[in-house]
Amino acid sequence: MPRSLFNHTVEHCNSRKQFGLPLSNFDLVKSQIARMAERLYCLESMVYMTAGLCDISEYPDVEVESAIVKVYAAETADIITKTCASLLGSQAALDDSPAMQQIKQSQFLQNYHGPSNILKSFITASGMIHLAEQSGAELRNKISPLRPHKFLSWSAYRLRHQFEQVCDSLYISN
Repeated sequence: MPRSLFNHTVEHCNSRKQFGLPLSNFDLVKSQIARMAERLYCLESMVYMTAGLCDISEYPDVEVESAIVKVYAAETADIITKTCASLLGSQAALDDSPAMQQIKQSQFLQNYHGPSNILKSFITASGMIHLAEQSGAELRNKISPLRPHKFLSWSAYRLRHQFEQVCDSLYISN
């Protein structure tokens, strides 16, 4: 759905002229189109990666990954819909326009899948359970009811360290 609206918006920006130039010649429009294309590419990659994880395993455990993709998909659809509506201008306000149809579908899907806060809480809880399972005794030594900040700073350090490792591996693979 967002892909078709994005393609329609790009066509509109190439054909619509403002101040004697196509909209697609303006830097702000180029930037908005690039950001939408970036988010769509990222979303498609996440979906393919999660589907691949599901395909290669006999008993896939992709609940957390699926929740992350759902949250990102809802946010991406919302951002793309609003950006496309702003680029399409008054054409987006028509009832039969692709933008208006996308707005309605996006709103329906966000309500159908449940609030993203519930999914975000599930993702957080799953991450904390994984952290507890992986760190075991080291985690129990850090938890003190008298000094919770010690545990929080340790957790933040661990997460930051793991994030840097993932970023480094992505940078090296490129």
